[in-house]
Amino acid sequence: MPYSHIEQLWPNGSIKSLGSLKRFDLSNSKRLTKSPDLAVAPKLESLNLEDCPSLSEIHPSIFHHDRLKLLKLCACTSLQSLPDDIDLKSIERLYLSDCSRLEKLPDAMGNMTTLRLLYLNGTSIKELPFSIERLSCLSVLSLKDCKKLSALPSVFGGLLGLSSLKLVELPCSRFRDMDNAEVTRFWRYFSSRTTIKFSNGISMPMLHNLGDVSPEDFNYPKIEAVYIGFDGRPYGIHNWRAEADDLLCKVIYGSSVEPRIPHWFNNRSCSSSITLDMHPNLDDRRKVKGYALFVVYETNFFQSSFIDFDFETNEGPLSTRPLALRVDVESKLGSIWVYIPAKWFLVRAKNVDGWSYLKVSVSAIFKVKECGVRLVHEHDAQEFYDSITCMYPLGSLDSEFLQHLYSYLEMDCYSVQPLH
Repeated sequence: MPYSHIEQLWPNGSIKSLGSLKRFDLSNSKRLTKSPDLAVAPKLESLNLEDCPSLSEIHPSIFHHDRLKLLKLCACTSLQSLPDDIDLKSIERLYLSDCSRLEKLPDAMGNMTTLRLLYLNGTSIKELPFSIERLSCLSVLSLKDCKKLSALPSVFGGLLGLSSLKLVELPCSRFRDMDNAEVTRFWRYFSSRTTIKFSNGISMPMLHNLGDVSPEDFNYPKIEAVYIGFDGRPYGIHNWRAEADDLLCKVIYGSSVEPRIPHWFNNRSCSSSITLDMHPNLDDRRKVKGYALFVVYETNFFQSSFIDFDFETNEGPLSTRPLALRVDVESKLGSIWVYIPAKWFLVRAKNVDGWSYLKVSVSAIFKVKECGVRLVHEHDAQEFYDSITCMYPLGSLDSEFLQHLYSYLEMDCYSVQPLH
């Protein structure tokens, strides 16, 4: 029922039971003032109330639901508060972004112990309740454009014990109230296990020693690629030669001890090269988002090294030099996966529509045993995330984090350079 003109559903209890309802969509219902009583839908798992600007009251039944996993309240600009009593036993994703009049989160937020994603972008909250420390499953916390947020040391008091937290997105302007010593303490605590994303960039542990950290490290990160290590931790790969305002097309890649290609990669080769038959839709962003490659290797050299990828099409080689990515090798048998946004290829191509194939040749100090490739489309992107996260130790890397990182790296990717 999205885009409806409904003001209120079932005001007199006219609906007695919606026993089979699992998903309910009332998004973009501009006149909706009060959410319905959903006690009549005990099996409901997903509720979308996004962009309902007149919605000012949430029925208590929504925050006392046993099976609700997804709740979207984005851009409900009349919503000023959440109930003081919350008992959501199954909630995993809560979206409150652009609820611009929402100024405070109740202490009962801490009762949502199954919550994994919490988006508060563009709200008017000034602080986080300390009960947030009970959100033991929280993986992604997004606070972008929260302009009224207080100084960060007090904001993060409740997050110090959350070992599950993998990504925090912040309004960069809030660091202006912190001196260099506070910034350094913040960085050294959180960057040991958490990726910090800002409104104008992203920061995370580097593969080399950072030394002293200054606010400029947050404001002008020059990350060309993101590497996921064996333990599921993300690392940024810097190109210190790049200008601060360069727009670089980022690559996501990682290493795993699993010497097998996931089933999702349906094009395979038992050699160090593989050719993918192409269709004339790579330049259609609605269809193809990127290119995924999976390599299984065998080696007796356990050290950090580079792996080179040479691409060839009907036009010939795509570049005069290969895409070179630094990887860690920690086992005799292992694997490396790479995600390359479509724009990486588009800026190198003269006539994408004329491509009938895309071939990649892989070279490194180790032996390449197998390769698998597949184009990543919007409709199967989640399957790609899931196929990668299952290669890591349970809980070390989740698909929500990978999806969030992937979404960021897709933005502003206009000029690209291979890594060296």
